[in-house]
Amino acid sequence: MVPVFPLYVVAFPYHSVTVRIFEDRYKEMLDHLRRTDGIFVMGRIWRGQEVGGSAVPYRVSTLMRLESVSPEGDSFRAEALGLRRVYISHFDHDSASYLQAEIEEYPDLVASDARAEELLTIWKRYLERCLGISMEMIRTWEDSPLFKLPLPELTLALTPFLRLPYSNLQFLLESRDPNQRRDNLVKAMIQAISGKTVDESEEPWES
Repeated sequence: MVPVFPLYVVAFPYHSVTVRIFEDRYKEMLDHLRRTDGIFVMGRIWRGQEVGGSAVPYRVSTLMRLESVSPEGDSFRAEALGLRRVYISHFDHDSASYLQAEIEEYPDLVASDARAEELLTIWKRYLERCLGISMEMIRTWEDSPLFKLPLPELTLALTPFLRLPYSNLQFLLESRDPNQRRDNLVKAMIQAISGKTVDESEEPWES
């Protein structure tokens, strides 16, 4: 069993998420993580409330590793790094004060065609025009491990940079076709560069 932390955010592999721990049940979970390997699942809430109650996340979530913890009064500030996507096969609401789950691997079902050039070109334009990052800074990133990732991992690593509704982020996290993830990311970034916004009430993605 792996501890589960349901939140309203969508966590992705290769990205850090910082959370404030103040509920007793999550303090117990944090204590468990600090005594063990620090591995847990973070998933976007599908049903229930983030504070109190028994929130249940989407079954496709992200396996995380606790990186650091610092006290803040009666609460804690915890930072965790996304490792990979997983599928939650079974929820356990009874064995601990916090939610636990059994998980399975969640691999892509479609082979990658490895074409990442357009994605990276559009992504650099998006960073400059939509996020206000200088091209000089972007060029320094080109030698980073992020730019060297294979296409399947690259699509997941770039997604959190986009200002998308949580429903679209969850859609991309669940997508098992890396080529389609790339195409949907390119579409979303072109929309943003042109000044258009993604309407959460519509489904702009292809699957």
